[in-house]
Parts: sequence; C-alpha cells; structure tokens
Amino acid sequence: MKKILLVYNSKKREAVNTLKLLQTWLKDKKVSVSSVTSDSKTLPKADICIALGGDGTIIRVAKKIAPYGVPVMGINLGSLGFLAETDPQEMREALEKVLKGDYKIEKRLLLEVEVKGKKYIAVNDCTVREALASRIVLLKVNVDNVPLTEYLGDGLIISTPTGSTAYSLAAGGPIVNPKLPVFIITPICPHTLSQRPIILSSASKITVEVPAYKSNKNINLSIDGQENIKISSGQSITIKKSKYEMKLITHPDKSYFNILRSKLNWGLLSDVRRTHR
Repeated sequence: MKKILLVYNSKKREAVNTLKLLQTWLKDKKVSVSSVTSDSKTLPKADICIALGGDGTIIRVAKKIAPYGVPVMGINLGSLGFLAETDPQEMREALEKVLKGDYKIEKRLLLEVEVKGKKYIAVNDCTVREALASRIVLLKVNVDNVPLTEYLGDGLIISTPTGSTAYSLAAGGPIVNPKLPVFIITPICPHTLSQRPIILSSASKITVEVPAYKSNKNINLSIDGQENIKISSGQSITIKKSKYEMKLITHPDKSYFNILRSKLNWGLLSDVRRTHR
C-alpha cells in the first residue's frame, strides 16, 4: 500500500477544504495518509507527495522532498499552475490513476546556489538585483571560470527550464522545454541592448561576482522568490546543477504543449476563425 503525504497551504481556505475532502476520500480507499502544512520544516516519510496550493506551494515542497527522491503531484488551487497542473475538478480521477500506478514522472533539474558557504536549492530560478529596485547594479559573470560579460542593469535571472515560464519569461527570456539539460541567463533591463538572454549547458558552473560599484550597496539574492540573502560587494554566487532532481507526477493525458497553450492562452488559428464566424 502506498503512503500518501498531503502538503497544503494553510493560508488558502480552498486548500484546507480540499485537504479534508482528500483525507476522507483516500482513507475510504484504504490508503495510508499523513498531512502537514507547506511551512513545515520536516516532512514525514511517504511514497508520493501531493501538494495542495499553487506553484509556490509545490516549489516549497519540492525543495524539501527532492533529497528523498519522492515524486510530487500538484493540485492547482492557485492561478497559473504550470507545475500544479491537476485542477480540483479532475483530482479524484487523476488520483485514481496514481493509486493504480497509471502516471508519468518527469525529472526536472534543480539549481544548487552557493553563497557565503551555504547551499540552497532552486526549482525555478535565482535572481540577483538591487533590493530596493531603484538603482542599477553591475554584475560580472563567469562560466566555467571563463569571463562571459559584465551586466549593467536592473539585475540577472538564472533559471532552470522549469523556471523559463516564470520571472525569466516576463523579463524577455525564452520558453525552454523542461526536459532539456540547460540553464538560462536572462538580464533584467540591461543598459547594453546587445546583451540578450543566453542558454548554457547544465554541466556549466556559473559564477556571479558583485564588484565594488557606486550602486552595489543593497544587492539581494532571491531563491525562487521565497528565500532572500543580502550580498555585499566583493562576494560571489556560484550556480550549478544540483545533485537532486524534482520528480514531478504529470497528468498522463496532458502534454507540456497542452499546458503552454492553456496557461498562456495561445489560440490556434482554427479557434480564432471559429470565434469570428
């Protein structure tokens, strides 16, 4: 019998209500169930983890559970839901398939971000920018100990393919298939127009240096928008592929491109023609 762990966002009323429904439903199926909030520092042992919330909840859960190799399924109670791709109205049908073993697992690469001797895991991205967002910053980037360039602008985003549809996309970065073993460096409002996003092999080691510069006074490193670390001039950040992976349970009837079309409202030409008849 599989052990199911339900992790929920206690700040969302819908998540709390959905938790109660699933606890009763799974117990009726004779499934061993445990539950914790997404803010819990430790997670009980389980065979499968189900995150109830939005993408922020599943990101928070995935980072904690990745070292144990437990697959995660997201029930979307947020807005977009690129990671939490199962909607509440279809969750029972999807869970029936999961209990029968009829599901797919996608392995998503994670970032290992090291600064000040401490390591962090990022699912989507890490961002380096001025904390008050009012002044430009100067950042030096090396790839595999070879200088890439100096960025003068509002900051930098280093993202995984999973994170390519998050902050990086809003800053003009490309959409990257999450199965590809790459990183994306996306400058935020660069003052040199020739500096465009660049895609690198995930075997690369990226170093972001914060040199002495007149406005490099309140630099902030943000991990998935959930953890924030103050960076001082003279310090550097190292980003590479994590030894852990996120194992994401995906809907067997939905492809990545189905989700893109749905979440980004990409209409097919045939759909447009039908609406204008």
